[in-house]
Amino acid sequence: MEREIKLQASKDQLNQIRLLPVLVPLLDRPPRTEHLVSTYFDTQDLIFHEQGLALRVRAISDAFVQTLKTEGSTKAGMYVREEYETPVDANAPEINVLRNCIPKKSLVARLLAMTDVGTALVPQFTTTVKRTVLSLRFPDGDEVELALDDGVIESGSSSEVLQEIELEFKNGKPDRLYHLALDLLRAVPMRIATLSKGERGST
Repeated sequence: MEREIKLQASKDQLNQIRLLPVLVPLLDRPPRTEHLVSTYFDTQDLIFHEQGLALRVRAISDAFVQTLKTEGSTKAGMYVREEYETPVDANAPEINVLRNCIPKKSLVARLLAMTDVGTALVPQFTTTVKRTVLSLRFPDGDEVELALDDGVIESGSSSEVLQEIELEFKNGKPDRLYHLALDLLRAVPMRIATLSKGERGST
């Protein structure tokens, strides 16, 4: 189960957040930078999008990971949704691998059971992101991953700047995300993002 809050940010705001003094004592380890290239897949008639699903394959160094996210729910800016993730051999989904890790009676499983869904998938758009990750641990043991994303969404000849902050709950009390988001918004005025990367690329 994924729980996260997204904030829209400019490049200057990303830099301001990264340097906030209040975050320094919470760092569990030094920040790390990742270069992520993610390709989102769907059928020509966007069956996955219509069902609120996002399927991507992400290149991380020399490895590939596929992730399927459900629509889930959004309450007060927090996304709560199922997330299924497995390694794959190349920059393409492996539906048979996903079928083995998803509850058999779920709506997602019924969709993936369609015999031709794997061969019908085609790339829809790509995100290329420089991500700075801050792993935060609070005095009471709560853990949150703060990701600063600076990149672009590309689909065919069109592109869109992608700059946002993701606060992802890792351990402890999920309400910690709200408190942290409010602290960041008080320090650097921003807006809560209402669309995921998958939704932005599909609109």
